[in-house]
Amino acid sequence: MLSFLIAATIKGLSSNIQSLLLTMTIILGILHLIFEIRQFIYSPISWITDIWNYFDIGAILFPIITSLNWLQSSTASIWAITVSILLLELKFITFFRAIKFGGTHWAMIIRVIQNSLSFFVIIGFIIFAFAHSLYVLLRSTTDAINNSNDSKELNTNMFMNLNTAFLATYMMLIGDLSSISNWSLTENLTLTILIVLFSFFTTIYLMNLFIGLLSNFISETNKKELFLLQRAKILSEIELFYMLPYQRRKNNWFPEIIFYRFSLDKFYEIAYKVQNNSWDNTLEKPFLPNTLLKIVHLYEDKDGLSQKLEIIKIEIIQELTNDEKKIIQKLNNKNIVQELKKILLKEID
Repeated sequence: MLSFLIAATIKGLSSNIQSLLLTMTIILGILHLIFEIRQFIYSPISWITDIWNYFDIGAILFPIITSLNWLQSSTASIWAITVSILLLELKFITFFRAIKFGGTHWAMIIRVIQNSLSFFVIIGFIIFAFAHSLYVLLRSTTDAINNSNDSKELNTNMFMNLNTAFLATYMMLIGDLSSISNWSLTENLTLTILIVLFSFFTTIYLMNLFIGLLSNFISETNKKELFLLQRAKILSEIELFYMLPYQRRKNNWFPEIIFYRFSLDKFYEIAYKVQNNSWDNTLEKPFLPNTLLKIVHLYEDKDGLSQKLEIIKIEIIQELTNDEKKIIQKLNNKNIVQELKKILLKEID
């Protein structure tokens, strides 16, 4: 980031220093690209489903391609330099995820974005629907495209093209109505209806709904737990992809035996939810090894123990008398149990 920013920002650099900075940008960018490729090879599905990996790839490839083009032609497109600077600096800001200062807020921002991503997609489709309608309604219908009047209209009418119509509709969403100022709403009933529907449904209803959803997401998010989970993921990536083999073999970094202390009751609640697919926490569902599950007797029976216990149960029932079997059946009857509960509650009242 620093090598590219110095080369792109400071004027008056000699060609040798500029070439050196751009070469450093390419070398360091390729190094980071190798790390991303290793992550993809390790778990392709996880890499593809994580939207932040695409941002990382953009922050790596844009400066590399721009620097290569810059070295070959001695110039580079201003838009490419601008986008590269933006992506590199935003990438630098994301490093605050790993430290406590700013990490909790980063975790909250990421969680809120993940929870509201579908809402953004829906708003995008709604804006496109209105933009398409306004494009068909307001585009030029004259045949003489090359005359002066049409050229002037092309410069002032943003609804001449579908892409600029989408931009104009988005500007309407934030309150800028200058794109439709050339038309009289009193003389165009269809345009008036579209503007009223758009302003009410998107600007008033959906935006206020979105603000309410954001408030709920923020209040329900445990920032500290998300930050710790986020830090754990970053540490695991560093250990897997960034460390050298001799670093992974250091016993003072990675001891063979690690002792943990935890509340058995709390762990039982977590293990029970995980085993019964009732995990309703905002955090990701944890993986629990069988060694821990044995502690709370939730270990998955792979040796046929449950089947043996069922056989023993059947043998015991066969040894029972008819009266004893009837008593057991009555105790297993849920309706009788519920009736007993009701009777007890009445007596308590």
